[in-house]
Amino acid sequence: MCAIFSFCPSSLGGAPYKNLPFRQKLTSLGLKSALILASTLVCLILALQWGGSVYPWSDSRVWGCFLGFGLLLALFGYMQYHQKDEYVIAASTPTNAGLNLIRSQCLVPLRVLSQRSVLLGCIFSCLLQGAMMTQTYYLPFYFQAVRGTDAQTSGFSILPYGVTISIATLISGTLVTLSGFYVPFMWVGSGIFVAGSGLLYTLSRSSPFAKWFGYQVFTGTGYGVMVVLAAADIPLGSTLVILAQCLGGSIGLAIAENVFRNALHTHLLALQGVDVPAVEAAGGAELQNVVPVELLGPVRDAFRVAVSDAFLVAVGLGGVAFLAFVGMERKRIIAKGG
Repeated sequence: MCAIFSFCPSSLGGAPYKNLPFRQKLTSLGLKSALILASTLVCLILALQWGGSVYPWSDSRVWGCFLGFGLLLALFGYMQYHQKDEYVIAASTPTNAGLNLIRSQCLVPLRVLSQRSVLLGCIFSCLLQGAMMTQTYYLPFYFQAVRGTDAQTSGFSILPYGVTISIATLISGTLVTLSGFYVPFMWVGSGIFVAGSGLLYTLSRSSPFAKWFGYQVFTGTGYGVMVVLAAADIPLGSTLVILAQCLGGSIGLAIAENVFRNALHTHLLALQGVDVPAVEAAGGAELQNVVPVELLGPVRDAFRVAVSDAFLVAVGLGGVAFLAFVGMERKRIIAKGG
């Protein structure tokens, strides 16, 4: 919701918007469009979370959410397309006599989104953020539910991922600023990220330190190389990129959670003597309290398969992001004053 309302025009505080009545200012914020967009996303995320895990995909509550998503999305697109022709009237200013017609602000500025680099940059950021959020969320599951570590040890174990992202982001941001070229970094970074995501998919209960540590560093490097590119390339559409990242994280994580739940439930049902609801409610940290000792190993294997399937979602999202850079404009960023 914060990302959606960040589209509120930043120029409302200056002329001629400062002369608008409060009611017309609210109208120009595009609150109706924001409400429609928020409702659209709620329908989509609920459908992805419920389908196959809480309710069957054929359940009316699931396909009803998908139907609501499609209808609301069509309504949102219709509103954005036609809002470009709406105007509000501002009172005269000391420098402009008479009334001023001011274009009403679209929530999603189609003029900006129609630019090739903006659109592809938003897609790239959306997919990338979805993949990163999936890995960030399920790496602790790997260490706690699969390897049996406590929460504190798990937190230390995922540090290579976050620290590497930070370092790689600083280095790649500096190189992009100095060289002015960003597309090569998109290509290299996305390729590394996809390869690293595939390596994370192969982790098992017995994977040695060198593998799970090195795979996180490899994947984090790929993400860090890519993460600064969209904002560097799209100054006019930076807010769109922020929204795309928020949407990508939410939707990508919802998809991964659905895949994880379905895989875990299926493999737990195949184990005799396991209280499936209790295991699913316990999560990764409390397995030893709800699972008999003799079944703890097979249950951890079930979690391993489910976590690997969730990582596979990140591989897919990263792979599509890898293709998004193909259409990006091969231009150089010229720094101000440089």
